Amino acid sequence: MSRARKGFSLIELLVTLAVTAVLGTALARFVISNSRFVSLQETQMDARQVTRAAMNVMIPEFRRVTFGGITAATTSAVTVRSPIAFGTLCSDTVAAMLPTDSVLLASTVNGAAWRQTDGTYAFAPGVTVTMSGALSDCTADSIRVIPGGSLITISGPSLGPAGSIVYLYQQVRYTFEPSLVLTGRTALTRTVGGGSFEEILVPLGDSSGFRYLVGNNLTPQASPSFTDIRGIELRLVGESVATPRGNVRPSQYDVTVKVPFMNIEGS
Repeated sequence: MSRARKGFSLIELLVTLAVTAVLGTALARFVISNSRFVSLQETQMDARQVTRAAMNVMIPEFRRVTFGGITAATTSAVTVRSPIAFGTLCSDTVAAMLPTDSVLLASTVNGAAWRQTDGTYAFAPGVTVTMSGALSDCTADSIRVIPGGSLITISGPSLGPAGSIVYLYQQVRYTFEPSLVLTGRTALTRTVGGGSFEEILVPLGDSSGFRYLVGNNLTPQASPSFTDIRGIELRLVGESVATPRGNVRPSQYDVTVKVPFMNIEGS
């Protein structure tokens, strides 16, 4: 006659339940920790992408600005004369330009600037550009229109002598201000020629802003004289749109970079 199989004792059941609970808790903590780590990595990547995108937009434009090219400057907004086309003056009204977009030249020019003998640029706002000119104005000084280039007539204030380097510029304003796209967040906006502004990047931290490089040592200052500004210091604090799990605020990526102007002679 076979003996009946003995079942688990109460103590064995309690030990099994305790071990299962410990393992289950450890597994849950691992899953939660891994989920938070992945969420943090994703939001940090988002914040870095915002910062890098802002740098990619502003740094090339600021790098082209010449000495005297800032017309307004605060810690939250800056207006610059941004060069869009370079060339050589054939006369005080005709210029041979290097290759560029003819539509850009005809529609979005806010002014012209020419290089003086001391290395600084003189500015002539409010010019009008037409895609024409007399080649005879250029041959006198052995100036030629290179393949892909253009000959233009610049109407408005008188420009410099023949042979001077000249560029056409747009008046561009960047601001850090409350976003209309993401309520409660800060956006970087861009305005060309006094037209309507567009939010080009969002979100950014409230501590994002501008300072201005002064003197031969390019010392950052918040409110220098326009005549002393030789570059711009950008502080960009990119933020993630979402808040990572387990955190109370979005991830941030903070970068500060100095951008000297292309030409800083003549101070």
